[in-house]
Amino acid sequence: MELRDLKQDENGDLVIENGEMQTVTGKEELAQGIRTIISNQLGDAPLEPDLGMDYENLIGEDFNEAFAQADFEDAILEQEPRVVAITDTTFNLDHKTRILSVNLKMTVDMNQTGIEDDQEEIEQEVTIDGGNLC
Repeated sequence: MELRDLKQDENGDLVIENGEMQTVTGKEELAQGIRTIISNQLGDAPLEPDLGMDYENLIGEDFNEAFAQADFEDAILEQEPRVVAITDTTFNLDHKTRILSVNLKMTVDMNQTGIEDDQEEIEQEVTIDGGNLC
């Protein structure tokens, strides 16, 4: 069964076209779910306290890619069962604007079959505005 979710724009607002709420499925739904995990600080959603990721290693001048990579992997792998592995994570931190761009390469099993032949590689970029983390 394919998952379906309400479509959100890049700001997290629901997308409405011609008076109807739009939906997403497949890889677009997965990408939106991963964006939701990353864009929420762990514990900030009162109705879903386990949603999000720990931002502790993203805040401050001593940004450590290894710690940040572990935080991204922990959050995504624990909260999104279709992601089997994160195979590469690259960061681009703009110190002036405090925007962190994260490029994730992941192995996913969209149908959660557990069969290696059903797995595929996808890539997703997510940005986090460090000015909104504090």
